[in-house]
Amino acid sequence: MADARRDIAAMPAMKSDVLFEMEQRNKADVALTEFELQIKHDGTWTYFETMKQSIKKRGSGKLSPKKLAIVRRELARAKWTVTTADVTCMAFAAQFTEYAVDGVPVWRDEMCSGNILDAKSSKRLANVMAIVTPLIASMTK
Repeated sequence: MADARRDIAAMPAMKSDVLFEMEQRNKADVALTEFELQIKHDGTWTYFETMKQSIKKRGSGKLSPKKLAIVRRELARAKWTVTTADVTCMAFAAQFTEYAVDGVPVWRDEMCSGNILDAKSSKRLANVMAIVTPLIASMTK
């Protein structure tokens, strides 16, 4: 726990009241759900899901201090280095997921974009998603 406290203290000054944001958006007028999940610096989180601009689900809660410390640590340690592949597929992606930290977009995950997130940041994001995914799942039951 001492390491997590040191990491939190070492984080740069807040630029936004939102620590982490994840948005799934449609690129076309299709009948697919879109959603947004935000985790604020105090651990409170909100989720809402829409389809065709109509809110379908919403929820909120608060992360435990332990989980919040993990999220902060993993986000602070990620470098968010993105490279572009020389060759990409030609499929059309109807949706993309964008991630932001402190209000700054850090990664856009989109099929066939050719963008590749560095391995260490991918692992750190996976660790955050291990906490976030159950929150989303609790809203989609």
